[in-house]
Amino acid sequence: MGQIPDQLPVISRGRHLEPEDGGCLMEIASLLAGERWSDAPRCTHPLLAAVARLVNDEVGDEARQELLQLVPELVGAVGDGPATAPAIVRTCARVGLTIDPGSRRLRHSLAVAEDRMTHLPDTHWRDVLYTYGPATHAIVRTIDTIVRRDRDCDETLSALLRECVQVVRDRTPQRRLASAGAAAGKRTGSLAGLGTG
Repeated sequence: MGQIPDQLPVISRGRHLEPEDGGCLMEIASLLAGERWSDAPRCTHPLLAAVARLVNDEVGDEARQELLQLVPELVGAVGDGPATAPAIVRTCARVGLTIDPGSRRLRHSLAVAEDRMTHLPDTHWRDVLYTYGPATHAIVRTIDTIVRRDRDCDETLSALLRECVQVVRDRTPQRRLASAGAAAGKRTGSLAGLGTG
């Protein structure tokens, strides 16, 4: 169980060795979940955590500060199994295609994700390989497309993360969300002045 500091870290870009150095969205989520300090806590689906880390690092300071409101929603958002990763990829690819409708890579990622949602893998390892391989590459491509081509990328990236969080929370069993919310709720006394230093 992680130790909760009196005040949460100041939110900033990148990975941080300890809370005193600042924290990204996922590192702060690890504290609220009572886990060890990490940018990849178990309390959040790994692909959603990847989206959160990438968005955290790409948006400006003002947008990042506003995203702090999502931290409690990231805690416990683990999804419901092998359809979760393709649902995240589908969400990302659809947003990316609004920015670059001609992207063959994003269209391919969308088609693969939709196929995986109708033909779920028969083993856990196939899901893991997809999540940490093609699915991760698809979200990186999407976020890169948004950053390179969208003048309002902070707004688009923030909306993308919010949508991905909602997709995963909708797929997470309610009892899991309730228990994670209760555990994080005990720690949200630290949310007063969240990330403001």
